[in-house]
Amino acid sequence: MDKHEIESRLREIVSNYLAGQNLFLVDLSYQYRRKDSTLRILVDKAEGGVTLNKCASLNNEIAQILDEENIIEDAYTLEVASPGLDRPLLNLDDFRRCIKKKIKVFFKQPEQGKWEARGVISCVEQNLLIMETEKGVLETPWDNISKAKLEF
Repeated sequence: MDKHEIESRLREIVSNYLAGQNLFLVDLSYQYRRKDSTLRILVDKAEGGVTLNKCASLNNEIAQILDEENIIEDAYTLEVASPGLDRPLLNLDDFRRCIKKKIKVFFKQPEQGKWEARGVISCVEQNLLIMETEKGVLETPWDNISKAKLEF
């Protein structure tokens, strides 16, 4: 399996396990290096957050599942963490969970003359993000968003 296939399979396994724990996968990245590979998993729950103790127990539980599945053949370090308060928003589901929350968005091309904007998400459509900013309503297509994160 190549790296893409490995990550895809890992996402499937980890997402299914986390769903049973009332958690969801925020992000997963597998950095393959000959002697020092790392699998990083960010998890969260819809309300509240994930504690350090929960991350530690998830690390042990996920490690056991991945050992049984034997997808990664070489030695690796597993890191399970919470994305934190200013978590990145990576997909439509992340944005939908954050409706009525304050975010910061960075654009690929300027919107209303700015490369970034802060505001509250008011609507998430299939190809459009609508948010309330200090200067009014901002509508931007998904393909113009380079990154976004929650703000507190």
